[in-house]
Amino acid sequence: MITLKQLRYFEALARERHFGRAAEAVHISQPALSAQIMDMEATLGVALFERARKQVLLTREGEIIIAKRIEEGIRELMAALAHYPSVVRQLCNEYDLVAKEERKLTD
Repeated sequence: MITLKQLRYFEALARERHFGRAAEAVHISQPALSAQIMDMEATLGVALFERARKQVLLTREGEIIIAKRIEEGIRELMAALAHYPSVVRQLCNEYDLVAKEERKLTD
C-alpha cells in the first residue's frame, strides 16, 4: 500500500529531480528517501524514476501518477471553492484585472 508520506516524497523527487535536494525539501535523509521511493516502486511493480548521474527523471508511469495527483488536487480545490462562491468571484475579478494590465503592457 502506498502511503501519503511516500506520495509526498515522490512529489518532492519529481519536483527537485535530485535525491539529495528532495530529501532536504521533505526533511529526511537521502538514504531514507531513496528507500521509500524504492518501496513505492516495488509496491507498484514499476519504475517511477529513471536515475541518471546528475539528475532523476520521471518515467512514463511516474508522469501518470503526477498527472493523477494534479487532477485530484484540482478536484479538491473545486469542491472547496464551491462552498465559497464570493471568494471565487473575487479571484476571477482580480485575475481579470491582472490579465488586462498585462495585455496593456504587451500592446
